[in-house]
Amino acid sequence: MLYAVGFDLGKTYIDNYEKLGAEHASEFLGPEEARTRFSGIFRDANWTDVKENYFNPRSGWGEATGALTSLIKAAVDEGVKFRTVTVSKLLFSNSNDCVGVSLEGREELRADNVLLSVGAWTPLLLANSAPDNQLLQAGDRMVAAAALQCTAKYPPEEAEKFKDAPVIVNTMPHTNGECIPPTKENRLKFNLEVTFTNKSYHEASKQTISAPPKPTADNAWGQAVPQSLKDEIATVVKNTDAITPNQDFIITPHPHSKGLYIATGGSFHSWKFMPIIGEYVVKMMQGTLPADIASRWAWDRSSEGSALKEYLPKRDLKDIK
Repeated sequence: MLYAVGFDLGKTYIDNYEKLGAEHASEFLGPEEARTRFSGIFRDANWTDVKENYFNPRSGWGEATGALTSLIKAAVDEGVKFRTVTVSKLLFSNSNDCVGVSLEGREELRADNVLLSVGAWTPLLLANSAPDNQLLQAGDRMVAAAALQCTAKYPPEEAEKFKDAPVIVNTMPHTNGECIPPTKENRLKFNLEVTFTNKSYHEASKQTISAPPKPTADNAWGQAVPQSLKDEIATVVKNTDAITPNQDFIITPHPHSKGLYIATGGSFHSWKFMPIIGEYVVKMMQGTLPADIASRWAWDRSSEGSALKEYLPKRDLKDIK
């Protein structure tokens, strides 16, 4: 992974390795050296105002789609019943216990315990389920935010140049974004992690909520994508997540509804913990999560200590031109 930065971010990374006593192969590359390495693919890149490039040859990227597909298959092989269906709301008893979910089409699933892990849909689902109960609402604990991602094909004869390409992250204002090396579909993937909300007023609960656009409105070439992007890129998607103020998880029993458990939150990177996060979710539901972790991931907790404040949304979709 190659970071083109205008400040001492790379030094911070190396200091963290050394504090942990971890071996690393990280190094700093000047702009001129970065131009000539990696088969020269960054030769014509804009290095204006870049002081240093932090390069870590041991870091990389993982394919979320393939990983999630494998996980679902493994779960089904173990006997998990997997259904693709829309949950319209949670079901509550008169004492606010969560007793199941209502599915689109009026079918109900009753359960003693409900684990809600719906990411960016969490605030809206809670509002739709119990609009008159303010104690159940997400409030400012999380907000649905989106980041743009696009893919582009490249000429087959260029494939050899890209085979050893690193992930590049450019933090400079003139070229802010990321590029991930070719996927198995021979596409380059680009991310812009300057996030934005999609707010609207929720009349029933009397609050403004950010939520992902409905699937029918989320067409890549619909009104939700600015014209400037349509002119340049063939495929555009919006990745939406429930981002928390300090970018930490929310993995907790809901303190105001017995039987309701929440597993969500983070900073667009939560899925990377997929191999191990399930163990902690189970411990949370069993009440055996270590106290320090339970308090860190609690429903009501301090929001201080932002891991990367740059991920927090500062604009709304309607304001993007």
